[in-house]
Formats: sequence, C-alpha cells, structure tokens
Amino acid sequence: MKDFLHRLQIKMSRFMYDRNGKDELFYACYILGLAVFVLGLLTGQLWLCLLAFAILGYCFFRLFSRKLIKRQNENVRYLRKIEKIKKKFRALKEHGKHK
Repeated sequence: MKDFLHRLQIKMSRFMYDRNGKDELFYACYILGLAVFVLGLLTGQLWLCLLAFAILGYCFFRLFSRKLIKRQNENVRYLRKIEKIKKKFRALKEHGKHK
C-alpha cells in the first residue's frame, strides 16, 4: 500500500508539473464555493448550488491551468485588493483603540 501511494504521489507530481497549482486565490475561491454550496443546501436554493459549482469549477480551472503568467497576475491582483481591505480594517481597529 505504501508503494502504491508513493507511485501515486510521483504521478500526481508529474501531472501537476508546469501547472498553476494552489495559491491564495485558489483557497479563497474554494472556501467561497463551499460556503455558497452549504448555504444553498441549507436554504434549498438550487441556484446557489449551481453558483457554487461554477465557483468551484473556476477554482479547479485555475488549479490545473498551464497559463502560469495569467494565473499569477490574477493572484497578484487579488492579493492587492485583499491588502487594501485589510488596511482599512486595521485603520478602523486602530481608530477604535484611541477612543
């Protein structure tokens, strides 16, 4: 069994060579997709489940993409937007401490 898992790991490494792989945007899309899916299940809204599958589809499209420069640029743009949001929250937090 251990040998099988080792061979499987090698095959997966070869398959993922020269592909984008997991990055911060992948994780954010993945979590968002799962959250929307659970929300769709809890509310019984089919359209939310379909939206979740679309989000997860995009997520895995990015994971297996070979257009590394495009995917890296998308991730950089995402990180810049997230950093702006974090700065605003930090500023609000600091402002709240001084009152």
